[in-house]
Amino acid sequence: MATKSKAPATLRTLTDRYDAEAFEVGRRSARIRLAGAGQGEFDVLLEGRRATLGPANGDRPDAVLQADPQTWSEIAQDVRGGMEAYRRGRLRIRHDLHLGVGFLAATAASDAAGLRFRHVDTARGRISTRRRARGRPRC
Repeated sequence: MATKSKAPATLRTLTDRYDAEAFEVGRRSARIRLAGAGQGEFDVLLEGRRATLGPANGDRPDAVLQADPQTWSEIAQDVRGGMEAYRRGRLRIRHDLHLGVGFLAATAASDAAGLRFRHVDTARGRISTRRRARGRPRC
């Protein structure tokens, strides 16, 4: 059985950097499956302000992020590499895109873009928004 200590270093790095201030999950808990970084799949359970990495439990996750080991390494070094990998089809996000991209933003290195993801209720339903936490707005 896989444990956090047996999870690839790239996934441990991402989970250890999780910043709940960067990402409003929008529910009490969420399960994100991380696949392709090494042997086995791992789940990150987001509960409150915590992210806990453990073995995939077999239940259907709320979101799935899948990439090859090299791409996971690039994401752990620089989240902007993750968004580029997503655009090029090297990182796939399934089920809940808000959770997948929000998790990446919340695990970015502290010197990264500083994106913040939130939910906004509108007359037509709930939408996901993003904004930069610092720096000048881009037009």
